[in-house]
Amino acid sequence: MLGPAVYPALMLVAGLVYAGYAVALVRRAHALVREYGQERERGPGTAPQGPIGTYELAFLAGGERRAAEAAVAEAVLGGHAGVDLDGTLRASGVGAPGTAEASAVAALLDREGPVRLDPLLRRLATGGIALPARAAVTGRGLFLGEDEVLWALARRRSVLRVGWLGMAVAGALAVLLVFAGAATGGTAAWWTGPAGGMAVLFFVLGAALLVDRVVGPERLAPVTRAGAEALAEADAPGAADTPGGRDVRLVGLLGLAGASEAGAHPPGTPLARLAAEAEAVSWSSDLVETALGDGGGPWLAGPRTDRPTR
Repeated sequence: MLGPAVYPALMLVAGLVYAGYAVALVRRAHALVREYGQERERGPGTAPQGPIGTYELAFLAGGERRAAEAAVAEAVLGGHAGVDLDGTLRASGVGAPGTAEASAVAALLDREGPVRLDPLLRRLATGGIALPARAAVTGRGLFLGEDEVLWALARRRSVLRVGWLGMAVAGALAVLLVFAGAATGGTAAWWTGPAGGMAVLFFVLGAALLVDRVVGPERLAPVTRAGAEALAEADAPGAADTPGGRDVRLVGLLGLAGASEAGAHPPGTPLARLAAEAEAVSWSSDLVETALGDGGGPWLAGPRTDRPTR
């Protein structure tokens, strides 16, 4: 039977194996973003040609979910969808022809019946409603939309979240085991037992996570410099070619909750009711993002092809 002194060594080996894997994925993600970003800056056609569409801006600002929010806003303002007093969305069966995105919202509501905002946004996002916008901004050099880049970023996000969870569990167990040892009079050599092993694992995982912060202290995102500049220069009142075009564009830039805070949705209107639903969703998403570190931003939740090879 193994003695207690073996626990630190076992945890050190386990931690180093994970740390090596995590650092490799982190390095891969940073290298790909840097490589593709430099290609975009050197290559032709990185500057926008003509105005940027509402859904392209929405995707750059908040990924698939933001594009889905803009589509829902357009469907409601265009009469394709109605909002009950409790925030439930349902197909209205009326409305002038709109964009393909608004029509997709109406078709989904007509097919599946009344639904709340959050599950509707998830279905739209995973169903590919933002794929045309992603292809457009990728082609214009505003976004690194290659599957290879997005897969690397998604794997980096997953390994970082596992690392944060592992640190939390290891730290909590180390403290509990120290207190358990104190209750039995065994605190003198706690670092040679299970508590010491958990402490070793805690610090090894923390060192691996620190590498990501040192390599890229800012949020690592697939939006290029040109894309960030396009967002910064975006003029929210510039679109009026669709029903409620200005409001839809504002939702694309700020989200339903953000547009409501900016005073775009008067109290009691359908979009104001949806904004109240979206506010709770966005708050919980921000909480998870903050608690687990850099989760990679909102651009990794949409559909991707099978793992690419290069």
